[in-house]
Order: sequence, then structure tokens, then C-alpha cells
Amino acid sequence: MADAGASDGVSDRVWFISHAGADRAWAEWVGWQLMDAGHQVELDYWDWGTGDNFVLKMNAALERGRLLALFSAAYFEPERFTTPEWTAVVAMREKITPVRIAGVDPPAILRPLLSRDLFDLSPVEARRVLLEAVDGPARPDTEPPFPGTHGVLRQVGASGPRLPGSLPRVRNLPARNAAFTGRDSLLVHLRQALASDQRIAVQALHGRGGVGKTQLAIEYAHRFAGEYELAWWIAAEDPALIPDQLIQLATRINAAPTGTPPAAVVELLLAELGTMSRWLLVFDNAEDPSALAPMPLF
Repeated sequence: MADAGASDGVSDRVWFISHAGADRAWAEWVGWQLMDAGHQVELDYWDWGTGDNFVLKMNAALERGRLLALFSAAYFEPERFTTPEWTAVVAMREKITPVRIAGVDPPAILRPLLSRDLFDLSPVEARRVLLEAVDGPARPDTEPPFPGTHGVLRQVGASGPRLPGSLPRVRNLPARNAAFTGRDSLLVHLRQALASDQRIAVQALHGRGGVGKTQLAIEYAHRFAGEYELAWWIAAEDPALIPDQLIQLATRINAAPTGTPPAAVVELLLAELGTMSRWLLVFDNAEDPSALAPMPLF
């Protein structure tokens, strides 16, 4: 797969994207941008099947390609599977191409490497920085393509993931906890469950009070908000107050005319959500899931 304007040899290089599980959204966005620019990409979520030997797959990928490392706090956590990836490359004295997706200082062995930052940028700027990190800056030797021409994946009608960290226009999420750490395995499991092929995926977080269910939901909502057209938080302790909060959402997205009866508003909201590709509703502290059953959303 190669862009018509790709430089010689670009399509022969396979980029193995090394990332922490919690950074899956970033890995998918980066992988898409590289493919769209004509690069070959190997990403575990896309290319490795259930039962594949992770170590063998990783070594095979490194032997035939280059390693693009997505530096984040999760990437450098002790006992992460990313550690043998970059240590193996360092041992082979092969070049690592690092990009930072969060403000983090790498271990001393990787600190001399120059990295580029993708976070806190617009999607267009982040793509430019990513491709410069992979290709290096260069002046064109041919006339630049007409701006209406898109990359190879968009030419066949595909639509890529949004830039992680961006927020949907319609949202009412609680403030993110800056001190949130760990629980990557739970976030990955939640992401996989909600990113399934089901038309509506429902996932419940359960456990004793005070174990951090709400904080986990807040972290998920902020970390993956860019994947959704809207992200709406609903206080569900009192089921009687849920319809009013759904009506607020319907009003925000103009799903129902003013004066529509409340029951009809919720039905119109559901119809409007059905026209969207991805949306996220979080029912916080819903102690009795059966109380949500009468709602048409379920």
C-alpha cells in the first residue's frame, strides 16, 4: 500500500507500533495516519489473532521493520509488555523512533533519543509531526497535490479514528482526576467491550462502594471521548431523575421541538442517537440495573 507521492522505499519499511494497552486509541490513530501516508504498519490489535505467540510475533515484526514507540506514563510502568520491546531493540542497536503522546520522561537508557510530541495539538498538526518523525522533514521535488486529494484509505471511502484527547462538542463529563493511575487492564477490558461490533454495547462496572468505579468511568470517558460524537454523564442514584437528564441531552442536540411531552422526547432522543455512528452515555451510581430496563435506550 503506497501513496502515489510516497518517496522511494517507504512502502518497503514496516513500522511496528509499540504501545501500552491503555493507549490503544493513540495506536489506532497513529497506525491509520501512517497507512494513509503509504507506510506499511503492524499493530497487534489489527494483525495478531487470538492464540498467537506475542513474543514470536514481536520479534518477527522487529526483524523486518522499525519500531515506533508511543511514549506515555503507562508505556514505562514496571512489568509492562512494552519493556521487552524497546529493550530488545536497544540490545540490537537498532533505531527507535519515539513520539510522546503525553508529558512523560523516559527511562535513562532512552533519554538521549530525540522525540516529537503529538499531544495538545490539532489533528492536522499532530499528523504532520508524526509523519515528520517517521520520514524526516523534506522539501518536495514535485508539485504538491491538489488539497482536495486525500490519502489512499480515504479514497476508498474509509473514515479514520479521531485524534485521541480531543473532546466531542456535546459533553457534560465530570472533571478528570489528574491523580488517576494504574488500572490499565480494567480500562483495556472496558474499551474492548464497548468497541465491539454490537449496535449498542452496554457494560456495567460493579463492586463495593469506594473502590473507584466512578473514577474509572470518568477516566475512560475522557481518555476515549474523541471516539464519540457525544459523551453524556447521567447521575443515576435516583432513577426518577434520569428522564430529566435525557431531556437535557435531547435539548442540547435539538432532538425534539420545544413543548414535546417528556416521554416523547426520550423516544425522539433515541431516534436521533440512532443516526450517530458512536455515542457514550454513562449512568453513574445506578445501584439497581433493573431500574434502567424500562427505558427505551435499553
